[in-house]
Amino acid sequence: MAPKIKNRPPPVVRLLAAGVLCIFLSRSASYYWYLLLKSGDLQIDSLLSTELIASVIICGAFFMAIRTIMGFTRDVSELRPKLVQLENTHARLREALTNNKELVGNLSQEVEPIQDLEAKMRAHYEVMQDLQLEDEKQRLAAEEEADTGRKRRVQRKKMGFGEND
Repeated sequence: MAPKIKNRPPPVVRLLAAGVLCIFLSRSASYYWYLLLKSGDLQIDSLLSTELIASVIICGAFFMAIRTIMGFTRDVSELRPKLVQLENTHARLREALTNNKELVGNLSQEVEPIQDLEAKMRAHYEVMQDLQLEDEKQRLAAEEEADTGRKRRVQRKKMGFGEND
C-alpha cells in the first residue's frame, strides 16, 4: 500500500485543473500550428510570434492561479481542525461567561447587605476610637491635675503654709 501524502488537494480538483490546462494548451497549440501551416512560413520568427508568447504567458498565469487555488485548499485542510477547535473553545468560554455573569449577579445581591453592615461597623468602630481617645485624654488630664496638686502641697509644706490644711 502506498503511503498517503498529506496536504494534497482532492483528486477532483487536480483532475479538473489538469484537464482544463491540457485542453487550453492543445487548443492554442493546434490553432497556432494551423495558422502557421496555412500561411506556409515555418520560420524561427514565426515560433516567437506575439500569439505564441501571449499563449505561454496566459498558460503561466493559468498555472499560477491553479497552483494558488491548490495551495489554499491545502491550507484550508490544515486550518479547518484548528478553526473548529477555536470555535469550540470560544463557545465553551462564552457559555462559562454567561454562567459567571449569573453567579456575579447573585453574589452582588448577597454582598450588598454585608457591605452596608461593614459600613455601619466601621462607623461604630470610629466612634469607639474617638470615645477611647477622649477617655485617655481625660485620664491624662486627671493624672496631670493630681500631679500638679501634689506638687503644690509639697511646695506649701516646704514654705510652711500648708501645715494646717
